[in-house]
Amino acid sequence: MRVVQGLLVGAIAAVAATLTHLGPVDLPYVGLALAATIVFTGAWFAKELGGLPAGLAYLGIYIVVSFVMVFQPLHNDVIILADNPYTVVWLYGGPIFALLPLLFRRGKKTAVTTDTLETELVASSDLVAKVEEGQGELETSQ
Repeated sequence: MRVVQGLLVGAIAAVAATLTHLGPVDLPYVGLALAATIVFTGAWFAKELGGLPAGLAYLGIYIVVSFVMVFQPLHNDVIILADNPYTVVWLYGGPIFALLPLLFRRGKKTAVTTDTLETELVASSDLVAKVEEGQGELETSQ
């Protein structure tokens, strides 16, 4: 299921980014920045959603869909202009932005065990007993 989620997010991001990478008229760098943001956040979302398998599925389907849209457009549509250097930058830079979130790890995830739950339960019941006796105070955050 994780891989399917990565494939779905990757296909959507590839279509959106490939269509927006040229940007508005006379501002192609805006389109490149928007497309890079779409791809980077999509890859990050896929990785957080399903871990590394979803992230790798995202990367693979992103590359396939974006290259198919550029080199084999459906129904004779024109996705790129001839001799456009921004498309070349996009075709090489897009996969890099899709790969970046996969290279970084968040902090180490710790497993919750019965020992840690028991320790927390004993500590909280000790605090409740102290508060009831008037010896301790509960800290409240505002």
